[in-house]
Amino acid sequence: MRLSDFYDRHPISEAGILAALARRRGGDAGPITADDLFELDQDHYGGLAAVDALARRAAITAASRVLDLCAGLAGPARFLATRRGCRVVALELHAGRAAGAHRLTRRVGLDRRVRVVRGDARALAFRAGSFDACLSQEGLLHIDDKATVLADCH
Repeated sequence: MRLSDFYDRHPISEAGILAALARRRGGDAGPITADDLFELDQDHYGGLAAVDALARRAAITAASRVLDLCAGLAGPARFLATRRGCRVVALELHAGRAAGAHRLTRRVGLDRRVRVVRGDARALAFRAGSFDACLSQEGLLHIDDKATVLADCH
């Protein structure tokens, strides 16, 4: 199975998140905030505590420019933008997940703080010095040459 096929059928998806939220509310998801999504949009081990720990270790502040590598649906990016006040570029390879990340981000009004970019972590297209911090979680497990990607991030 190709990786893209896996993510086309992944159980954590934009539609799944919105459906779960609507079920919790007894019907339509209606207007939502980033906080409404946080229990549902963290597609990685450790949940919000892990994102917060990474943010502390990276000393992310409101002035930080952050790259979220292999961002998936951009749950961590939205969390960083709301809790730290920083600006985040959420880089995601999979077209469907990048589109879902963009729609969810826009729906909660964070599209001025979180910019979703479709791209390959193995071929970063950003100028040196564009970011103060680079975070990634489970997405790196899909990259065979982690050392090169991490060196490029540095």
